[in-house]
Amino acid sequence: QCLQQALALAGGTLADVALPRQYAGRVAGCRVVEVRAQVGGILLKREYNEGATVKTGDVLFRIDPRPYEAALARANAQMAQAQAALIQANENFDRVSELAQRRVSTQKALDDATAARDQSRATLEVAKADVATNTLNLEYTVIKAPITGPTSLTSPPEGALVQAQQSLLTTITQLDPAYVNFTMTDREFREREELHRG
Repeated sequence: QCLQQALALAGGTLADVALPRQYAGRVAGCRVVEVRAQVGGILLKREYNEGATVKTGDVLFRIDPRPYEAALARANAQMAQAQAALIQANENFDRVSELAQRRVSTQKALDDATAARDQSRATLEVAKADVATNTLNLEYTVIKAPITGPTSLTSPPEGALVQAQQSLLTTITQLDPAYVNFTMTDREFREREELHRG
């Protein structure tokens, strides 16, 4: 009442006044991704500046691809061998099968031809899997950014030996969207809760 009377004498009115609060805050990315080599080898080149912002799909590092190119060439040669062996096994099976139908060949010869054909098929599937694995390993020698964001300030130097799944090359922090973490005391938190409840 005294406050209301004083305001009335001064020609003022009673009103709600906002109580400003200031808190220390820190902006944090919504996620941090560690970029690691999926294959081992010599780090040939870093394609970005440390600390720079990169976009999804940007090339970050290149690992020496020559050992993986050689492995892929060997796998392709083995697949070609397996394909040729399967063609031969199929032709042999067809001949023996026809002879068996005429009762000119034995059942054992037919069983052997069937087993050889099936084994050649399996060998070809293994060779195809080896080609797929070596193709993937060769692709892994080019390391790309999985997300958009700034990179860390340190990375291994060019010429360093990196190990698959172990060597940390850089980290990328996604800042869109970003979180803001505020720091306040327990007392400030309780006062804030009371204001919201009031």
